[in-house]
Amino acid sequence: MAKTNGQSAKQFCAGAIFKKINGSWYVVGVSVLSKNGRPVPYCCEVKFPGGTDENAPWENPRQTFLREFPEETWITPTKYHEVHQEGDEKHTRYFFLITDYTCKGDFFRVGEVRDKDEPDGQKIRLRLWEIHGFAEALFYKYNRAFAKAIAEMAMLDQAFCNDNMDILRRFPVEE
Repeated sequence: MAKTNGQSAKQFCAGAIFKKINGSWYVVGVSVLSKNGRPVPYCCEVKFPGGTDENAPWENPRQTFLREFPEETWITPTKYHEVHQEGDEKHTRYFFLITDYTCKGDFFRVGEVRDKDEPDGQKIRLRLWEIHGFAEALFYKYNRAFAKAIAEMAMLDQAFCNDNMDILRRFPVEE
């Protein structure tokens, strides 16, 4: 559980954006490169962008999501919905599927990497991941959220479903 100034975070909120570019599907992913100047051993794992309510304990999950996602990505969700929730009364993780958004500047280009220093001392790396590479590098605790996000995306977009049957089979929705 994250802590800042003695305040424990009660929730983590993250989002998934899937985008088709030149016939391939991509997802925005983030990797933590370092914390307080020290490299982290899990820097090759990718996660959905998001954050916690550690400095805003009054926020509900949507408020935390709408503050943290743009703070980390420069992308502001305008249409989204919750697809997965897990945890307990002390700490819960919420995941949202973003189906429309606005972006400060250009959206990420394929192959582009954006490094960012976070206020909490983390250095993160954002990039558009091809969906198969994202699935391979995904931090294991995000597997259920990923399964639900891609299942929901497949219901909303037939092209996504047709193009990603292998990923949908590999990440079945489990309750």
